[in-house]
Amino acid sequence: MALLLVMLGACSKSDGDLTLSCYGTNILNAVDKTSNRDDTRNCIFVGKKLAGYECEWSSKTIVCYEAKDDSEKRSRSHLIYEKLTGSFVELHTERASLGNALLGRNIFIGKCATPIFN
Repeated sequence: MALLLVMLGACSKSDGDLTLSCYGTNILNAVDKTSNRDDTRNCIFVGKKLAGYECEWSSKTIVCYEAKDDSEKRSRSHLIYEKLTGSFVELHTERASLGNALLGRNIFIGKCATPIFN
């Protein structure tokens, strides 16, 4: 009985801990070309946080945002995970600081599952 309780305690996670394994299509839009390829993403949330992102959790979705600015370019990333269907979208955009010209856009669209054992 004690062994069972120890095993349950070792396997339990808090509500804000989540590991996602996502598969889908990565679409890269550069200034002069567009390409796409099959790709995977892995996200590990600890305490409702994802490294490098500000995240908001609701009963239906997880939405995360990241912004980086420097003298040459501005970078924005958005990540949206829909819990019921497992749908996942990640959008990363880079623009020139001067003139706001689009330098590149990377879009990942896919489905996620939570691994049974992590």
